Amino acid sequence: MPIVEGDMTISKIVVVIPAHNEEDLLESCLVSVRTAALHSSVPVDTIVVADSCTDRTAEIAARFGQVLQVAHRNVGAARRAGFRAVKGPHSIWMATTDADSVVPNDWLSSHMMHAEAGVELLAGTVQVTNWGAFPAEVQRDYERRYRMALPSTRIHGCNLGFDGRRYVSIGEFAPLALHEDVDLVHRFVEAGARVVWSDESPVVTSSRRTSRAPGGFATHLTSLEVVR
Repeated sequence: MPIVEGDMTISKIVVVIPAHNEEDLLESCLVSVRTAALHSSVPVDTIVVADSCTDRTAEIAARFGQVLQVAHRNVGAARRAGFRAVKGPHSIWMATTDADSVVPNDWLSSHMMHAEAGVELLAGTVQVTNWGAFPAEVQRDYERRYRMALPSTRIHGCNLGFDGRRYVSIGEFAPLALHEDVDLVHRFVEAGARVVWSDESPVVTSSRRTSRAPGGFATHLTSLEVVR
């Protein structure tokens, strides 16, 4: 059944996944999103934004849903392009994850639970489960810092969801090559939107050493080797 929140009916979830040469990890991400969709109370569409890809990313994505090919080489612009392809955003819950991440089975049902309660943006946490590329000291340091961090500082593009109406009103994702997720969340907060920081359904993200977006999560992990 569609979810009614105030004067708006949420008729669908759209998941946007930006991807730049992600043929190795994208299928696992899309399988996890498809599984999470089975637990959703409303239909789920997936849009992979293949950004400046020279590998099989678009071919793999086409087996799971819509593919939008762009040449921005910019994660903020790619996320924005994906959500701009959505028809009728005012009746849609928008979610986004990353191509190197795997969402839990209850990811989308958790989003809908919060949407039913009137939440306008849900910011979730991440887990790293495969630390093979890093020494044990880096894992311990990362996990300690993450536990101690304020919830409002744990913002991840691989685990975000928001009301389509509010998203359009605050101006969409900015075309930023880095921290486009932080910028969006801050604008939701500044606009007085109802924002929830949740650790209920963490997304498993990659511990690879090279970021697709320079300065991204992989850069943060490798920086911990320097500060030890």
